Amino acid sequence: MGRYAWSHYKFRKAYIAQGKDINNLPFKAKWYPLGPILALIMCIIVIIGQNYEALIQDRDFVTLLTSYIGLWLFLLIWAGHKFTTKSKAIDPLQADIKRYNY
Repeated sequence: MGRYAWSHYKFRKAYIAQGKDINNLPFKAKWYPLGPILALIMCIIVIIGQNYEALIQDRDFVTLLTSYIGLWLFLLIWAGHKFTTKSKAIDPLQADIKRYNY
């Protein structure tokens, strides 16, 4: 859910930055930008809440590592991809949204 919220947020930013009118979009999110931001916050709450005892109370590194292994693995793969491809964040003015001719 988080990646879709992030993609939606970034698409609308690029769409507006390139001078397009959002009223021309065939589908519009009712609560933009609150909707995607709220979805991202909820994802963060779920990630933290999956074992908050290990994070706050126990402070046991092994339990913390095993509870959040998916997060560590994702961050490691993402950082490795960024490092090997040397990809940078795309400027909203340079984003390729030409196929969305609305």
